[in-house]
Amino acid sequence: MSDWLIVLYFIVVVLAFVFQMVFQITEGKDERGQQILGFTMGLTFPMIIVGMAVLEMADHLSGLSKAQYHFWVILIISLTCIIQSIVIWNRHLKN
Repeated sequence: MSDWLIVLYFIVVVLAFVFQMVFQITEGKDERGQQILGFTMGLTFPMIIVGMAVLEMADHLSGLSKAQYHFWVILIISLTCIIQSIVIWNRHLKN
């Protein structure tokens, strides 16, 4: 993968993470913020479980290298973070 794409993906993940933290600090304390966070966590947490289960199955069937396994774990967690931020953003705009 080219270096600029990795840097761009890293920036997107950092922005998603910062957005989540700012939302939790500023609006996560009231009831509406708690509802948004609860819905978001309930939606995205199973994605990590399913992603890791699929990764374990793929590793068992094809024997991934340590570097490949590491790459996929980071990808699953970072994509979940990005999706979680998108869901928070959409739920926040709807309310």
